[in-house]
Amino acid sequence: MHVVPPNVNAFLREGRFSLVAAKPEVVPKPSVNDFFISLAAEANDEAIGIVLSGTGSDGTAGLRTILAAGGVTLVQEPGSAKYSGMPHSAIEAGVADFVLAPQQMAAKLAELASLHEQARTQVSEEIPQVLFEKLKARREIDFSGYKSGTLTRRVRRRMVATGTRTIPE
Repeated sequence: MHVVPPNVNAFLREGRFSLVAAKPEVVPKPSVNDFFISLAAEANDEAIGIVLSGTGSDGTAGLRTILAAGGVTLVQEPGSAKYSGMPHSAIEAGVADFVLAPQQMAAKLAELASLHEQARTQVSEEIPQVLFEKLKARREIDFSGYKSGTLTRRVRRRMVATGTRTIPE
């Protein structure tokens, strides 16, 4: 766990945390959005963002970026938060994969780590081709123009988010 001091923002660069003076026009200071955006760029589908109690909407844009990168997001259940603004904002924006009380988050993180590892071993670069063929046959949707790496990450992300452990599931 890292605590960011006032008036600076944390970023993840090449696997390391760095602190940068906050821009005067950006509030709050520190901003979790900036950190989440750097986390998504660095970790892609391995990023996990968590928004806890706080006021305002900080974290919502960052969680959106994590989702776009294929990561997973957790948000504190607003009824369990001292300040529910940040959790409400994330939930209303539709960027919460899981809405949980803080005491449920450790178990969910352990489950996500296990699911992510299983998805990594289950989904190879060839899997999207099999899915393309099935979707084209059943729904007449042609995904063959999509990059297989992108689709592989998306399939892994859906497996983790839905708790799916194997491709046949």
